[in-house]
Amino acid sequence: MAVYKIVKLVCENFKKLKMVEIDIHGNVIVIKGENEQGKSSVIDAIWVALTGKEIPPDPIAKGEDRAEIKVDISDGDITYTVKKVFKPTGHSLVVETESQRIKSPQAFLDKTLGNISF
Repeated sequence: MAVYKIVKLVCENFKKLKMVEIDIHGNVIVIKGENEQGKSSVIDAIWVALTGKEIPPDPIAKGEDRAEIKVDISDGDITYTVKKVFKPTGHSLVVETESQRIKSPQAFLDKTLGNISF
């Protein structure tokens, strides 16, 4: 089974985050900042996007009408973009590559989750 690495995170209006973009190069990622600045929201965004579980009660930042999380995972050959969008009416999940959309995105992520790392 392939091992996937998280290579990029883009998060907009999720919890305390207005906009965050992290391109991941190398093996060490440092997320630091003062209290209540969104460090946990970054980790929560990755978890919510990849697992579909434990969605916070208010995932959309105050004053916004939608939130979006994109996580790119790669096995070295293929990069998959996981996109979760939150609206007041619910949320959607899409997993795709440059050439195809995965038909059962949550099933794909459930099968892949144990093989994902930073």
